[in-house]
Amino acid sequence: MRRVALGLGVCLAVLMLGASASADNLTGVVTTTQEPGLTAIATPVATILLLALPQGQRPLAKVTLGVPADASVDLASPPGTTLGSTTFLTQDGFYDGDVKVVDPASLAGDPTVAACAPGAHAAAWTVSLSALGETVTIPILVDPSSDPAIGIYQLQICLPSNFDSVTAQVVSIIFTFPGTGVQVTDAKGEFTWHALATAFAQDTPTPDPASTRDYQGVVAVPTLLTQKHAFDRKTKVLSLSGRLTLAGRPAPRGVRIDVATLNLAGNQIAGLAARWHTSAAGAFAGRIRIKQAKTVVLVAEPWHPACATTAPAGCYATVTPIAGASFRVKP
Repeated sequence: MRRVALGLGVCLAVLMLGASASADNLTGVVTTTQEPGLTAIATPVATILLLALPQGQRPLAKVTLGVPADASVDLASPPGTTLGSTTFLTQDGFYDGDVKVVDPASLAGDPTVAACAPGAHAAAWTVSLSALGETVTIPILVDPSSDPAIGIYQLQICLPSNFDSVTAQVVSIIFTFPGTGVQVTDAKGEFTWHALATAFAQDTPTPDPASTRDYQGVVAVPTLLTQKHAFDRKTKVLSLSGRLTLAGRPAPRGVRIDVATLNLAGNQIAGLAARWHTSAAGAFAGRIRIKQAKTVVLVAEPWHPACATTAPAGCYATVTPIAGASFRVKP
């Protein structure tokens, strides 16, 4: 069988099935193989936002997260409360820390905040990272959004100007809120998260607004992948068909459906068995041969629709359909 790289959807599905891959390994796979974009995984249980950045860019100064209308943001918890965590993957490793509430007044004289997000704020959080024997504190300023086009709340993440010299250039950032800090409802529809990434101006500690690019992560609720299958024990051929829908509408033509197999013993990944694409009706179908007992996993992979923005450097949208199906086949 031709060797094909597993997609992000397969990696996530396998982790959810309890396959023998650690969260750290998945972080490595996702953040080093994924193209630039914002992956949004938002449920009432947890919100995970993964921002992957293009390589070769100027050092990152600021990320403004735009929170859509189906979510709420904690503006009231007292200082010291832990709301989530953030992981920064850089060119020399990854660094993570808890997101903690602080008194906004404590950041009033912070030069990083003055350059990045001056003025009064409804709430303030920080993330403290340890790297090369130094502690780097990253302020997060939280407010109702000043721009309704990016959502109802905005979180301004301000990186110190020496961040890259301490940790090397940022490749990806993962924000995790386990039902706290940022929490979505069970509302149905399509919701767009925004991550406006701004670089420092060349050789200065000042953010360059002209460099701002709007990475958009689209979440459709509900996202459903249905399937039917039949296995011919004589020929060892499994016939599969199904349909992908998003918020009640069929997925567009060309969405990739990956079919992976897992060994029943330990749920270890056996390989990618097939790669199909949806029709204009969101449908897919195909056949694969299975000679040994396997768990078959079907997942829809992300795609990139057209987008609109007022950001000076344009936009790039990603739909991450957290949908899949799995079943066992015993020849």
